[in-house]
Amino acid sequence: MAAPLCACGQPSPGAVICKTCTRGLQLTLITAASLGPDLEAATARQARFTGPGRRAGGSVLPFDERASAAASALRNVLAGWVRVLSERNQSCTDAVSM
Repeated sequence: MAAPLCACGQPSPGAVICKTCTRGLQLTLITAASLGPDLEAATARQARFTGPGRRAGGSVLPFDERASAAASALRNVLAGWVRVLSERNQSCTDAVSM
């Protein structure tokens, strides 16, 4: 019987994704998680982001709706991954204890 294949086409015996994709996913999740404090600061308008044609001042409200939406989306994605990994880990734990 052939080893299962990852979506990238590489073999992934005993796993859903191959080692290369696992490492890429790990780095992406670490990067995403590290954005949390920056998004929190941006949401509270404690960070200044300026670019061509933009002024640093902006709204007088201490809240950035776009940063809040980005932070909410990040939390939802990370929570989904936590659920997936938790369920997978529980399945492995159940299989070992049988």
